[in-house]
Amino acid sequence: PLRAGRVLRAVRLLKKLGSLRVIVQAMLASVIPVANSFLLLGLVTMIYASLAVNIFGGKVCYEIPGRRSAHLLPCLGDDGNPYFAKFSTALLSMFQVCTGDAWASDIMRSTFTEDAVGRAQVNPAAAVFFVSYMLVASVVLINIVIAVLLDEFLTTLAKAREEDQVMLAYKNPHFDVHVLDAL
Repeated sequence: PLRAGRVLRAVRLLKKLGSLRVIVQAMLASVIPVANSFLLLGLVTMIYASLAVNIFGGKVCYEIPGRRSAHLLPCLGDDGNPYFAKFSTALLSMFQVCTGDAWASDIMRSTFTEDAVGRAQVNPAAAVFFVSYMLVASVVLINIVIAVLLDEFLTTLAKAREEDQVMLAYKNPHFDVHVLDAL
């Protein structure tokens, strides 16, 4: 119990440091809008994952035929891509693409085809698919999350400045708050 009281001293620090209090208030105010942005990102990722299963998935194989709990596994043959054999692996692969974690060397290269000589050929459908996903997910939607955070921070900062002006006007009756006052 006493140690928990010591931890709560950090909470009292928020009252003393106004700028830190504004940042924490902005973070708390932005939880729901950021969660909505991440839901939108998840929805786009699920749509692209289901498209990837249909475009790149190929056939699926069973772990052990005859078992009651046969799980679907990706085929490593010519007809299937192990990253997109089923929805769950495709969703994980698309999340990897969104984060930029070795997606070009692992996931994108697995969609290449070989020509008659054995050289790797870029699949144009794969190129359009991955470039469009990177533009939508990594560039647009991640920047929406940043914009939401910035908007909530500026709104919270404006409210804090307004509260400070009201407190100053309350303490000093000669202080007049105008709409056009400089920040």
